[in-house]
Amino acid sequence: MSESTSESDWGTEAEQNGENLTLNGKVGADFFVKKADRIIDQIGESWSLAFNADSEPTKAEFKEVADHVKTLLANDATLSRALSEQMQLNVAHGQNICNKINDHFGEALEAAVQIQEIVRALQTRYRELAKDMEKKKETFVKEILALKLKHAEEIQKEKDRIQVKLESFHPKIQAAKNNKAEQKEVQLKLAKLLAEGLT
Repeated sequence: MSESTSESDWGTEAEQNGENLTLNGKVGADFFVKKADRIIDQIGESWSLAFNADSEPTKAEFKEVADHVKTLLANDATLSRALSEQMQLNVAHGQNICNKINDHFGEALEAAVQIQEIVRALQTRYRELAKDMEKKKETFVKEILALKLKHAEEIQKEKDRIQVKLESFHPKIQAAKNNKAEQKEVQLKLAKLLAEGLT
């Protein structure tokens, strides 16, 4: 189709311009050059139209793929941003927990040190009290023994004193007993006299 068109174009152009196609010179050469350029342009346009018509489905597919890739990239960016934010939150939360643990551990360690110091102080105080109690126990035992010995001596002295008094009371008791017997004898005599007098 392009060949017949080209041939007709060649004849039409020659007839319209009235130029001699067999001329040897600048005018003839320019004509052929222009004609060749026009034919080339027509062929290029035909190929371009055909290529564009054939490539439309491919372009649509490429566009669909490009849109899908664009969507995937957007989703990936959103996911990456969400993951980054979540990671930052997790890191911040973890750091917060670590800080709290460190604070609690520091407080617990400080409390443990204080408790250890208190225990050491109590142990020292206990040892001091144990020593004092041992000394006081020894002193108390010595005092008890001394008091026991002293009281034993005093008790013995008191026993001796009581024994002496008892020994001194013995004659008096005997005399009192004798006096009592005498008094009873006198009372009997008086009773006898009274009885005789009444008769």
